[in-house]
Amino acid sequence: MNSRKCAGEFLNWRNQKSRWTGKTSAEKALRESEEKYRGLVTNVKLGIFRHSAEVGGRILEANPAMEEITGYSRDELLGKQVFDLYVHPEERGSFLRRT
Repeated sequence: MNSRKCAGEFLNWRNQKSRWTGKTSAEKALRESEEKYRGLVTNVKLGIFRHSAEVGGRILEANPAMEEITGYSRDELLGKQVFDLYVHPEERGSFLRRT
C-alpha cells in the first residue's frame, strides 16, 4: 500500500471519528438540556401543562404544581379537556373569542 493511500485512509478515519465525537457531544448536550428543562418544569410552583392542538384540547402532560393547583391527580388530569379546568364554565366563550 502506498503512503498516499494510507494517509488518505487515516484522514478519512479521523474525519469519521470527528463526526462521531461531535454527534455524541450534541446528544450529551441535548440530554443535559432535557434534564434541566424537566427539572425546572417539575419543581416550579407554577402549573404547567401541554395539550393537544384542537380548541379545548386534551391535556397530554402536567407538572406536579398543576396537580396541586387543580386538586386533580396526574392520572385525572391526563385526557381532560382544558375547558374542564374552568371554575366558571361561562368563561369558556370569552377564552374562545380571544384565541
